[in-house]
Amino acid sequence: MKKNEKIIVTIEDIGVNGEGIGKVEGYTLFVKGAVIGDVAKVKVLKAKKTYGYAKVEELITPSPDRVAPKCP
Repeated sequence: MKKNEKIIVTIEDIGVNGEGIGKVEGYTLFVKGAVIGDVAKVKVLKAKKTYGYAKVEELITPSPDRVAPKCP
């Protein structure tokens, strides 16, 4: 995995800081703004040897657990 790479990932878990956790071929990505069940196109912000950090670029399939924001 490389910085600025864009990839599609399914979020499987939630980290201690609220970020979504997904795996791509054994590589773990911590994804800001994602929830369990999301399938998203993400952009890698930081890549380490066995894990990396990413942000959601586009939600392909939103999780059924997502709640729509309430507007007045």
